Amino acid sequence: MKKINIRFGVIILGAMFPIVLLVLMHSYSMIVSKKQIVAEMSMVKKLAYLAPEISGLVHELQKERGASAGFVGSKGKKFQSKLPGLRADTDTQQRRMHDKTVEFEPESFDPILAKSLATAHESLNRLGAIRNQIDGFQLSVPKLAAFYTKSITQLLKIIENASTLSTNYKVNRGITAYIALLQAKERAGLERAMGSVGFGSGKFDNAVYVKFARLVEAQRSFYSFIQTFATPEELQFYTDTVSGKAVEEVERMRKIAMQYPETGSTEGVDGTYWF
Repeated sequence: MKKINIRFGVIILGAMFPIVLLVLMHSYSMIVSKKQIVAEMSMVKKLAYLAPEISGLVHELQKERGASAGFVGSKGKKFQSKLPGLRADTDTQQRRMHDKTVEFEPESFDPILAKSLATAHESLNRLGAIRNQIDGFQLSVPKLAAFYTKSITQLLKIIENASTLSTNYKVNRGITAYIALLQAKERAGLERAMGSVGFGSGKFDNAVYVKFARLVEAQRSFYSFIQTFATPEELQFYTDTVSGKAVEEVERMRKIAMQYPETGSTEGVDGTYWF
C-alpha cells in the first residue's frame, strides 16, 4: 500500500512539475519584464530631459541657417545685422546642450545613441569655420544649407533613437508623434531659408522655387503622421498654438511664393520680413 502511495505521489509530482515550472518561469518573466520596463523608463526619462536642449539647438541652427542663406543670397545686403545675434543664441544653446550631455552620460546608454551624440558634436565643431566662409562669401547657399541641414539631421537622429530604448507602445507612439513634429518643423526651417533667398533677391529662380514647393508639401506629409500618432489633446494643443495672425501672414506670403511662376512677382515682400 505504501509503495502504491509513493508511486502515486511520484506520478502526481511528475505531472505537477511542468505546471510548477511554467508558473516559476512566468513569475521570473514578469520580474524580468518589470525590471526591463523600469530600466527602459529610466533611460527614456533621462533622454526626455536632454531632448528639449537638442530641439532648442535645432531651432537656433534653423534660424541661423535661414539668415545665412538670406545673407549670401542677397550678397550681404540683407541679414547682416541679424547674424551676430543669431549666432550668439546658437552658441548659448550649444553650451546648454553640452552641459546636459555631460549629465546625461551617453556612454551608459545604447552605443548607437552615444555615437549619434559624438557625430553631432563633431559636426558642430566646424561651425566657426563655416561662419567665416559665409562672411567671406566663400560658400554658396546650397553648400552652407547642406552643412546646417546635416548638423540638424544628426541632432534629430539622437531623439529618434529614443524609440529604440522603449518597448512600450504608448511611449513609442508619443515619441513618433514628437519626431514627426520636429521633422515637420525642420522642413519649415528649410522653407524659411529658401523663402529668405527668394524674397531677399526679389525672385524665385527654378531651383529655389522647386525646393520651396517640395518643402511645403513635405510639411503636410509629416503633419499626417502627427495626426496618426498624437493624442486628441496633443492635436488640439497643436491646433490652438499654430494659429493666429502670424500664421495667416505666413500663409499669405507662402501663396505669393507658390504663385511666382505665374505672376513673376514677390509683391514687394522683404526677405527679412519673411524671415
